[in-house]
Amino acid sequence: MRMTMVASRLRRTLVPVAGLLVLFTGRAVAQGSISGRVTARVAGTPLPETRVLVIGTSLVASTGADGRYTLRAVPAGTWDVRVLRVGYEEQKQSVTVLVCGWRDLLSVHARTWCALERELQERHGLGASEFEVLDRLLESHKPSWRVQELAGEIHLSQSALSRLIARLEKDGLVSRGMCTEDRRGVSVCPTAAGRAKHAEAVSTHRAVLAEYFVSSAPDAEVRPLGQDVVA
Repeated sequence: MRMTMVASRLRRTLVPVAGLLVLFTGRAVAQGSISGRVTARVAGTPLPETRVLVIGTSLVASTGADGRYTLRAVPAGTWDVRVLRVGYEEQKQSVTVLVCGWRDLLSVHARTWCALERELQERHGLGASEFEVLDRLLESHKPSWRVQELAGEIHLSQSALSRLIARLEKDGLVSRGMCTEDRRGVSVCPTAAGRAKHAEAVSTHRAVLAEYFVSSAPDAEVRPLGQDVVA
């Protein structure tokens, strides 16, 4: 029996033993799925009613008439997947659901960020990072933030954040001043206009998150790792 694991550019193939070909592709984020197709090695025909399970869990699926299956709600990590069918020798292979979760996250972030940039700019004249600064300033209920601590919260360098704050200050949305407890530091706080702009834009921001980040967060191919082994 031979199992071929296919994941993007990475392939791992087992030595044939008894005539069953199992094709794995994986999809995962924090929880994802492993899906694929089971076919007869020689004839290439799909094999329905084949059991596919994740060892050490209660996750199990059966192939349909087309030989396809999906195991859902698979946590990130390395799992042994077992394939069982009457008349064929058992097949097992490790699948690592890890790198794909990271790449999925980057992909979802990129799509969501682009949508935020477009919608916030078109509707409210704000960039996504500019809104994020206003959002952080206002959600904390602090009278002001040190620029250094704000940079860590929104994942920008201090110099990039300083330029962004300068733009917001020019537009009258924030004000800057010296920190009272440390004259070397700079503090920033929202103005009345900044509060109004945030109140105007927040529903757009949340709607984009709901559409792109929550509802449309797609699965992505698992890049399985492992070595070729004889079943």
